[in-house]
Amino acid sequence: MKHLSIASAIALTLAGCAHSPPVAPKDIFFDTKIESDSSKVFSISIPLPGKNRSHKSSGQGREKKGNRNRGDMGSGMPNKREADNSDKVYEALLDALDDKLAETGYCTTGYMEVDTHQSDTRFHLLGECNESASAQDKVHFPNAY
Repeated sequence: MKHLSIASAIALTLAGCAHSPPVAPKDIFFDTKIESDSSKVFSISIPLPGKNRSHKSSGQGREKKGNRNRGDMGSGMPNKREADNSDKVYEALLDALDDKLAETGYCTTGYMEVDTHQSDTRFHLLGECNESASAQDKVHFPNAY
């Protein structure tokens, strides 16, 4: 029952996104981290349509649209409209990621999607680049933490 409630809440939240404008670059949060084993990870999030928007930016995009791994978009059996709206938000997130990766050059050989989730106001994706960090990457993308 809890999963049905979550799916319903997501559907209602996303119901207005069918004709939402593109995400403004200032509303995209993009963070990178190079792990001690030289793996390159990143997170990106965009505001959900109709929610209060934040004003922080950074980041870049993905390898090829055809090479995406779609994560679990939630539990329950969404109806067609809910699924369409979820897909539109997910596609907007992937488009923003493509732009950020192209802008920064962070993942030059593509990435793997590790996780997606939704908070009250944002849709988030965690990913890992296919390539390991080079010495130049470690200088160009210093860890903030």
